[in-house]
This record gives sequence, C-alpha cells and structure tokens, in this order.
Amino acid sequence: MFESTLMNLLFAFASVSAGVLAGIYGIFSNTVMPALAASPDKTAVRVMQDINRLIVNPLFLLFFMGSALASITLLILAGLTGQLTWLTAIASVMLSATLFTTIGINVPLNNALKETTLDSTTRDGTNLPTLWQHYLDRWVRWNHIRAILCALSAFLYALAASGI
Repeated sequence: MFESTLMNLLFAFASVSAGVLAGIYGIFSNTVMPALAASPDKTAVRVMQDINRLIVNPLFLLFFMGSALASITLLILAGLTGQLTWLTAIASVMLSATLFTTIGINVPLNNALKETTLDSTTRDGTNLPTLWQHYLDRWVRWNHIRAILCALSAFLYALAASGI
C-alpha cells in the first residue's frame, strides 16, 4: 500500500489496534457497565476500582499508547511523502482522538473513583450513590464515543487497505 515498509507496519498496527480497542471499549459499553449499573453501588465501585487498576497492564498499554503513536506517526510520514489518503487521515485522527478523550475525561473520572472509599459518604461529603451515578453517566457516555471512534477508524483503515 505504501512505498515504505515502516509506513505499512504502522498502518497495519494502527488498523489492528483500532479493532482491538473498539472491542475493549465496546464490551464495556455493551456488557460491563450495564452489569455494574445493575449492581449495588458499593459492589460496582469496588469492581470498577479493580478493573481500573488491572487494565493498566503492558498488553493494554501496547494497544492504547501504540495506537495513538502509530496513527500520529503514520499521519505525519504519509503526509510528508505525499502518500496520505483522506481515509487514512480520518482514521488516524479519530484513533488519536481516543487517546485524548481517555486522558482528558475517562482517566480523571477513574482517578476520582480510585480515591473513593466505600463508606456511605465520600471525603468531600458526596454520598456514594450520587458519586457512582455521576461517574457512570459521564464515563459511559465518553466510552461510547471512544468505541465508535475506534470502530470507525478500523473500518476506514480497512477501506483504505482495499484501495477504495
């Protein structure tokens, strides 16, 4: 597809990463978060705290950080060499946007939840059900966006690879 092996590898990695992340975010939106929403607040908060701790692992970070790095690098290199297509550009921008969405919105929510005790009232005086509902509403909304952006990125990368 590209004249450079490096750009082809970046393209392949970004494509696969977009699909992997779409699956991870999608399963949270479709299954994990609805299950937690139906659970007692203390249980849901505790499980989400555990998930947030466990998901920061080398395999997830490879796809999460690697996807953004690969897509941004691909965008720059393809642009500099005149090989950038509009499909690749849009896919790369959307995939990169998931990193910034996560860092700017989901991670701060996760950090706030991390600091929460399972007492009926949190340190700042907010009760646990109110805190959990705020977290759940905002986190899920932005997770849907991440899932959609990643799925669209994977689709656009596939279209670009097919030569459309």
